[in-house]
Amino acid sequence: MRLFFAVPAPPAVRDALGAWSRAARRRADGWRWVDPALVHLTLRFLGETDGARLAEVAAAAGEATRGVPRHAVQVCGWGVFPASRRPRVLWAGLAGDLEPLRGLAERLEREARLLGFAPEERPFRPHLTLARAARDAAPRPPGTPDDAAPDFGAMPVEELVLYRSHLGPAGATYEPLARLALEAP
Repeated sequence: MRLFFAVPAPPAVRDALGAWSRAARRRADGWRWVDPALVHLTLRFLGETDGARLAEVAAAAGEATRGVPRHAVQVCGWGVFPASRRPRVLWAGLAGDLEPLRGLAERLEREARLLGFAPEERPFRPHLTLARAARDAAPRPPGTPDDAAPDFGAMPVEELVLYRSHLGPAGATYEPLARLALEAP
């Protein structure tokens, strides 16, 4: 099973991202756009995992979430990875107190390593993926990030979800396998 941990975006944020993405498509070529209903904040990608390990993966996530308070961040602005000269991912940014998210990502990283998963090589950069470069395309961003930075709304961070990713010709779909509530403040 192809697994990852994420925080789902709430409906109001998904709606705002969807409206912005529909407008941005007219200005930006070369992207495969993510269905707004699937937008989430990935905290740790695990990759292919034996289904027999599902219980221990969920238990490790329980350890990682222990003591992490519920909070909210603001979804605003956009950018590209890895660089504007060669963009491969178009994303919406997060603002506000990001330390609880960073702490949760670090805890998940530690628990994943204890379970024998390979270390994540890239630094954690909290974002919501809106589009990926189409195969063999040189995508054009929908302006510059300095253009009127859109505000997509508040995103409550109240639970961590263990998802299974199903890859198919029409793109990925995500199946929630476990939900772990964060602690009330």
